[in-house]
Amino acid sequence: MLVVVGEGMEIVSNAIFKAPWHRVVTSANKERLSLAMFYQPEPERIIGPPGVLVHEKRPAMFKNYLVQTLGDGYWDAFAAGDCTVDFLNVRINAEADTELEGRAVVANN
Repeated sequence: MLVVVGEGMEIVSNAIFKAPWHRVVTSANKERLSLAMFYQPEPERIIGPPGVLVHEKRPAMFKNYLVQTLGDGYWDAFAAGDCTVDFLNVRINAEADTELEGRAVVANN
């Protein structure tokens, strides 16, 4: 089983979970069975990293956004070939991920 977290989960986890780029690889020799399930909170809700996941060592990686704005931007971003969070400029500091990952590698060595 494969569970793919979406960009909403990336936002509410403050980038602890990463939303992968969606792609499908098919094979003429193998049958493929997929079951897609989607969940989206009510459109009028605000989505953003919760305070418990934001601190000095891991600042907020995303702005708060209206769920409706994120949902509407999904299809426009898909058509443009971008991920939604980048398309909508939700990410606060795109370099922060790289910096934090660098710190994690140093801390684990």
